[in-house]
Amino acid sequence: MSRSIAERRLTVIQRVPAVRSVATLAGWLAATVAAYLALMICAAVPTAVGLAVAAFAVAVCEVVAVRQDHFLGWGMSRASLGVTARGLLRGVGLVLFAARATTPSLTIVVALVVVGIAAARAAAETAAQVVAYLRTPAVASRGFDLGLPPTPGAPPRWTVRPDAWTPFIEAIIAGGLALAAEGSDGFAAAGLGAGAVLAWSTPVVLAIHALRLGRSRIRQRVRDAVLDAVARWQPEVIAYLGNGAEWRYQLETWLRALEAVPRPVMLVVRDYEVLRTLAPTTLPIVCIPNGNTLMELDLPTARAALYVGNTANNIHLLRRPDLCSVFIGHGDSDKGASANPFSRVYQEIWVAGPAARDRYAAAGVHIPAAAFVEIGRPQLGELTRAPDTDPRPTILYAPTFEGFGEDPFHSSVPHAGVAIVRHLLARGDVRVMYRPHPQTGHRDPATRAAHLEIIAMLRAAGALPPQDIPIGPPPSAAPQHPGDLLDRVVSRDPEWSPAEHDAEVRRWNAAYWAASPGHRILTPPAPDLHDCFTMADALIADISSVTSDFLAADRPYAVVNCTETPDAEFQKRSPSAAGGFVLAPDLAAMDALIVAARGGDDPSAAARTRARRHLLGPRTADPTARFCAEIDRLFQSSSRGGRPTES
Repeated sequence: MSRSIAERRLTVIQRVPAVRSVATLAGWLAATVAAYLALMICAAVPTAVGLAVAAFAVAVCEVVAVRQDHFLGWGMSRASLGVTARGLLRGVGLVLFAARATTPSLTIVVALVVVGIAAARAAAETAAQVVAYLRTPAVASRGFDLGLPPTPGAPPRWTVRPDAWTPFIEAIIAGGLALAAEGSDGFAAAGLGAGAVLAWSTPVVLAIHALRLGRSRIRQRVRDAVLDAVARWQPEVIAYLGNGAEWRYQLETWLRALEAVPRPVMLVVRDYEVLRTLAPTTLPIVCIPNGNTLMELDLPTARAALYVGNTANNIHLLRRPDLCSVFIGHGDSDKGASANPFSRVYQEIWVAGPAARDRYAAAGVHIPAAAFVEIGRPQLGELTRAPDTDPRPTILYAPTFEGFGEDPFHSSVPHAGVAIVRHLLARGDVRVMYRPHPQTGHRDPATRAAHLEIIAMLRAAGALPPQDIPIGPPPSAAPQHPGDLLDRVVSRDPEWSPAEHDAEVRRWNAAYWAASPGHRILTPPAPDLHDCFTMADALIADISSVTSDFLAADRPYAVVNCTETPDAEFQKRSPSAAGGFVLAPDLAAMDALIVAARGGDDPSAAARTRARRHLLGPRTADPTARFCAEIDRLFQSSSRGGRPTES
């Protein structure tokens, strides 16, 4: 049979919840299974008291099983024991008990109530989807005063997860049936009536909210208000992120530089979670998930679109001939991704120094020389060493993640990470800081296992994970209404000062370093990478932008070489490694690195100076000046959207 033209393929991506404790997970799984078995046995025997106790136990277990992002609920769903299947089991138990312990007429009523509860749950899920749709504007924003009148509020929190309350409703019914089996028929009627009313209260409340939202035309009103705000702002520069929230750091690394541009800049993102969680900024942010809407967005004053990452979603903005496309990336490194052939689609590629331009030629990716523009690293000022009370040299191990390609040596974590940390801890004369890439271990089980072993070793040596340090959460962009996009969009953010925010971040960082002496585990929430640089006397890293950025600190570093490539050839292939030590699997260069970290003989100093200029360009008093100057140059071009003339 041929496929219909109207057929669509739907791909669903599920995030596997983390298992915080295998023992706890096993305990709750055993308790849940036991509770359901007890419920069915007590219904079949029948045992009135046992039914009531088992039903309550099932409800308690369900609170854990259905909790958002909990591995137990996710695993049961994958095993065809999801919310619907478990609800069916509970309903069968109630009807079975009624048939075994009460009258036929009551059994029929119980069966009807059970069916009604299932229908209420389905109605609630449907109504919740409708409400979620109506409270999700097609175009959303942050940083604009939309001037909207008060909008219908979000539904009560107890309506968000109706499946979490259903087991308790059924426990009430079970209690009434247990009393009815002992001769108190009135309790059965009360339990059944209360259960039906409670079950249908959720869909009724949600339906009322859906009706109010529909009448308010809030989706269209928000869309129109955002588009009007964009027209008033008259953006001249668009900074674009097409990826999801886990990649928002690609845009965040440019926020301060973009705020320094003396022209109207607007951030455009494609994912609502990015809108919710992107770091504070004075720049307005517009979220446009739909590609057609983005392509049709009226931007008469915009001259340039700056891209921080290569993603399929870039195509929608790249198709606009009125915008000069500029790839600015999100870091300078010797990874293969830094010479991606996809970069040919951009009219200009802005790089830090000559090394970035040379990578494309070395990779056989032909791009005209005129397309490259060197702007240095606007994010990097002077990274001076911060005062520290610990007399030992601090070694920062900051490996990259395993990547998405076939390179088995993308990250040193699964090959040498454990040995590096074990060696440093065994010395006893250095302090170890471990700061892995946020995506470490998300794709490769071996990398995740090594990562967890490193953390276990550091914890055994006295290091605390950031969440255990009692200083409170770091300053962030956490929205006031994290679960409701509409409240976030229509509520005007309070005036935000970059200077005040930066001062708050500095205070939090100082409190963090003071509260966490000795070895450190720098997983989130921890100070950002550049602040970690200020606390390090030396760096151990992989081929990544971490190595390139550390050159601004002008302190010793080592690049891990897990391959069989000789050191000299390894440095020749990777300019960022040419300015530091090469750390082979035998860790032979470790002693020399630590001597240099102490301020002793440093044979890499001269090479490091050359590497810094080659990778990051010349030092400047204002690292954002070249970036802003190149933005201005784009506006001196004779025609919008064409390749700018060389100056």
